[in-house]
Amino acid sequence: MSDLPTFTFIVPVRNESLRIDRCLQSIRSQNYPQELIDIILPDQGSEDDTRERAARYNVSIMRNPAQRAIHSLPAAFAEAKGDLIAGIAADNPVHPEYCTRMAAAFNDKRVRFAFPYVTCNNADYPLAVRYINRFTDPFNHFVYGDASNPRDLARVYAPVAQGDGFSLYEFPSTFPPLLAFAQGAVLRGPFRMREGYADDVGVILQLLESGSLVGIVEAPVVDHYTATSLRDVMRKFRTIIARSLKKDSALRWRDQYVPEARIARRRLWPVYAASVVAPCTVAVYRAFRDREPLWLYHPVMTLVFAWITVGEALRNLPDAIDLLIRGRNRLDSSQTSKE
Repeated sequence: MSDLPTFTFIVPVRNESLRIDRCLQSIRSQNYPQELIDIILPDQGSEDDTRERAARYNVSIMRNPAQRAIHSLPAAFAEAKGDLIAGIAADNPVHPEYCTRMAAAFNDKRVRFAFPYVTCNNADYPLAVRYINRFTDPFNHFVYGDASNPRDLARVYAPVAQGDGFSLYEFPSTFPPLLAFAQGAVLRGPFRMREGYADDVGVILQLLESGSLVGIVEAPVVDHYTATSLRDVMRKFRTIIARSLKKDSALRWRDQYVPEARIARRRLWPVYAASVVAPCTVAVYRAFRDREPLWLYHPVMTLVFAWITVGEALRNLPDAIDLLIRGRNRLDSSQTSKE
């Protein structure tokens, strides 16, 4: 009988015909016993052949109405039987050693969840995708700083222990990092997700509130295909930014966990982005300090995001003014939209 933990992968989808094969094939190609891996596929009313393609990989398909994936996760967690539960978006194929590397962080029984690095230097990645995978988008990096990417967390928080290929942290719930379940996170099962979350960051915040120990796996074992070009990045984030301006947005919902210092930085973002000089100065300084040439792309990404933000703010002016002036909005779960 194997002493290895079992895995349940949760892969939410909607119209993912072009990407689902790559993702599921990566799970079924793990250097890990396949009899210890099962896959749950919450489908949000796909109108293409996503479900038919997924069925080839021996998955359990949960049919849901057309809705945001976050609203299907509570039921998926309830169905998950694995010792460990992994969250993977359909655009995130995993490397063959993913299960082995992630499971190692859970040898310490105090660890409740773990995060890997995502790749940022694949040959087929455009610069915009490399930048986002390495630093996240310029807005969230401005607000959260080095707490926005697993690679940089040691700059903000002190590890409580070191392991072979991973570090353990106890993040304060009053000053949490920005980590999302769908980017390869693994939770110790069973896990019951609260209803009413507006995005998958809430899953992590729930565990941080309980004082959980977190493992950061120091290996790039997830390929995050955010987009295929800068134009594609602009198209994707235009929708995200427009939605974030709304009073019932995930951004507003997340405010209940965001300290005042970060709210203040959010207010300063338009000034920083429009200044041009500030992003250029930061880019040059960080490129030399961190020995990260990719930082030199920071002014371009900041300008792109500033352009998109201004356009969407003008289209949603009352909500944009409200967000800028009030800065914080605490929402009940009933106020978050399923659209």
